[in-house]
Amino acid sequence: MVDNGKLKVSVKSNTLNETQKTVLTEVYDQLKVEMKDVIDAIEHLTYKTDLESTVDFSKLVVRIVSTCIKFMERIDVNDIPLSGNDKKIISIELGKLIIQKEVKNTSVQEIILNIYDIIADSTIDTIIDVSKNVNIKIKHGIKSIFSCCP
Repeated sequence: MVDNGKLKVSVKSNTLNETQKTVLTEVYDQLKVEMKDVIDAIEHLTYKTDLESTVDFSKLVVRIVSTCIKFMERIDVNDIPLSGNDKKIISIELGKLIIQKEVKNTSVQEIILNIYDIIADSTIDTIIDVSKNVNIKIKHGIKSIFSCCP
């Protein structure tokens, strides 16, 4: 259990070390503000047993995951960037915590958490993979543009 004076976080699994737990609790309130639109959208969804509802919920889960990982890219601990693995682990736990704490409709929360548990990890891996490839291509493109210059 970590207490930052605002939110008590109890992680049932041992997926986070103490530093990761501290980072999670320190950034939670900031991330919650960035997630307000997503949470509002989730609260207004009603689940019908059709494909369209599943797609709508899945899109919102992807927004949660992508917002968490983008947010964690901006976080340093003592002016040192977090490792990629730390960012990923904290992002996954942050998204789950946001859903658990901010989605008030328990039926919708359960559906969102189930989808989140299924796709969050692979979604982050895809975002990271795409980001790496884009960065490599951009660096290569810049080098070729400025290859004439000393």
